[in-house]
Amino acid sequence: MTGNYFGGLILLLIAIFLFVVSNNLNSFEPRAGLNVLPNEVYASLHLAKKHNISELVLSRHLSKNAYVRQRLVEGLYPVLVKKTSPNIIMVKKEFESSKNRKDFIYIDEFRGIYYCRIN
Repeated sequence: MTGNYFGGLILLLIAIFLFVVSNNLNSFEPRAGLNVLPNEVYASLHLAKKHNISELVLSRHLSKNAYVRQRLVEGLYPVLVKKTSPNIIMVKKEFESSKNRKDFIYIDEFRGIYYCRIN
Protein backbone atom coordinates (compact mmCIF):
# COMPACT_ATOMS: atom_id res chain seq x y z
CA MET A 1 0.00 0.00 0.00
CA THR A 2 2.85 2.42 0.76
CA GLY A 3 4.34 1.76 -2.71
CA ASN A 4 1.11 2.93 -4.38
CA TYR A 5 1.14 6.11 -2.32
CA PHE A 6 4.70 7.01 -3.30
CA GLY A 7 4.08 6.07 -6.93
CA GLY A 8 1.08 8.39 -7.05
CA LEU A 9 3.05 11.15 -5.35
CA ILE A 10 5.86 10.83 -7.88
CA LEU A 11 3.38 10.98 -10.77
CA LEU A 12 1.79 14.06 -9.25
CA LEU A 13 5.17 15.78 -8.89
CA ILE A 14 6.06 14.93 -12.50
CA ALA A 15 2.73 16.32 -13.69
CA ILE A 16 3.26 19.55 -11.75
CA PHE A 17 6.79 19.89 -13.14
CA LEU A 18 5.60 19.36 -16.72
CA PHE A 19 2.80 21.88 -16.22
CA VAL A 20 5.19 24.53 -14.91
CA VAL A 21 7.72 23.92 -17.70
CA SER A 22 5.07 23.96 -20.44
CA ASN A 23 3.65 27.27 -19.17
CA ASN A 24 7.09 28.84 -18.91
CA LEU A 25 8.79 27.68 -22.10
CA ASN A 26 11.55 30.25 -21.83
CA SER A 27 12.74 28.87 -18.47
CA PHE A 28 15.77 27.26 -20.11
CA GLU A 29 16.83 30.31 -22.14
CA PRO A 30 19.72 32.54 -21.05
CA ARG A 31 18.72 35.21 -18.50
CA ALA A 32 15.26 33.64 -18.11
CA GLY A 33 15.26 34.02 -14.31
CA LEU A 34 15.75 37.78 -14.19
CA ASN A 35 12.15 38.35 -13.13
CA VAL A 36 12.73 36.62 -9.77
CA LEU A 37 15.74 38.74 -8.77
CA PRO A 38 15.49 41.53 -6.19
CA ASN A 39 14.88 44.94 -7.77
CA GLU A 40 18.37 46.19 -6.86
CA VAL A 41 19.95 43.28 -8.73
CA TYR A 42 17.64 43.44 -11.75
CA ALA A 43 18.12 47.20 -12.17
CA SER A 44 21.90 46.97 -11.71
CA LEU A 45 22.12 44.22 -14.35
CA HIS A 46 20.04 46.34 -16.71
CA LEU A 47 22.28 49.39 -16.26
CA ALA A 48 25.51 47.40 -16.59
CA LYS A 49 24.34 45.82 -19.82
CA LYS A 50 22.92 49.07 -21.24
CA HIS A 51 26.14 51.02 -20.62
CA ASN A 52 28.53 48.16 -21.37
CA ILE A 53 30.24 48.47 -17.99
CA SER A 54 33.31 46.27 -17.52
CA GLU A 55 33.93 47.00 -13.82
CA LEU A 56 32.17 48.82 -10.99
CA VAL A 57 31.98 49.53 -7.29
CA LEU A 58 28.90 48.74 -5.24
CA SER A 59 27.64 51.46 -2.91
CA ARG A 60 27.74 51.01 0.84
CA HIS A 61 24.04 50.09 0.95
CA LEU A 62 24.35 47.44 -1.77
CA SER A 63 27.56 46.02 -0.26
CA LYS A 64 26.03 45.78 3.21
CA ASN A 65 23.28 43.36 2.18
CA ALA A 66 25.04 39.99 1.72
CA TYR A 67 22.14 38.47 -0.25
CA VAL A 68 21.98 41.34 -2.75
CA ARG A 69 25.77 41.60 -2.97
CA GLN A 70 26.15 37.91 -3.82
CA ARG A 71 23.38 38.04 -6.45
CA LEU A 72 25.04 41.09 -8.00
CA VAL A 73 28.47 39.45 -8.15
CA GLU A 74 26.98 36.33 -9.75
CA GLY A 75 24.60 38.13 -12.09
CA LEU A 76 26.98 40.83 -13.25
CA TYR A 77 29.70 38.40 -14.34
CA PRO A 78 31.82 39.06 -16.46
CA VAL A 79 31.53 42.61 -15.09
CA LEU A 80 34.02 42.83 -12.24
CA VAL A 81 32.87 44.12 -8.85
CA LYS A 82 35.90 45.88 -7.38
CA LYS A 83 36.80 47.99 -4.36
CA THR A 84 37.92 50.85 -6.60
CA SER A 85 36.55 51.74 -10.01
CA PRO A 86 35.37 54.88 -11.81
CA ASN A 87 31.84 53.37 -12.01
CA ILE A 88 29.49 53.08 -9.05
CA ILE A 89 25.98 51.65 -8.63
CA MET A 90 23.94 53.11 -5.77
CA VAL A 91 20.38 53.29 -4.52
CA LYS A 92 18.32 56.47 -4.85
CA LYS A 93 18.46 57.22 -1.13
CA GLU A 94 22.27 57.22 -1.17
CA PHE A 95 22.45 59.38 -4.28
CA GLU A 96 20.01 61.96 -2.91
CA SER A 97 21.60 62.10 0.54
CA SER A 98 25.18 62.30 -0.76
CA LYS A 99 26.76 65.37 0.83
CA ASN A 100 29.24 65.80 -1.97
CA ARG A 101 27.31 65.20 -5.16
CA LYS A 102 30.21 66.82 -6.94
CA ASP A 103 32.06 63.55 -6.29
CA PHE A 104 29.65 61.77 -8.65
CA ILE A 105 28.71 62.37 -12.26
CA TYR A 106 25.16 61.14 -12.83
CA ILE A 107 24.92 58.85 -15.87
CA ASP A 108 21.59 56.98 -15.68
CA GLU A 109 18.86 55.66 -13.38
CA PHE A 110 16.60 52.61 -13.61
CA ARG A 111 14.06 51.50 -10.99
CA GLY A 112 15.65 53.54 -8.22
CA ILE A 113 19.21 52.38 -8.91
CA TYR A 114 21.70 55.04 -10.03
CA TYR A 115 24.73 54.52 -12.23
CA CYS A 116 27.34 57.24 -11.69
CA ARG A 117 30.97 57.93 -12.43
CA ILE A 118 33.28 58.86 -9.59
CA ASN A 119 35.22 62.11 -10.04
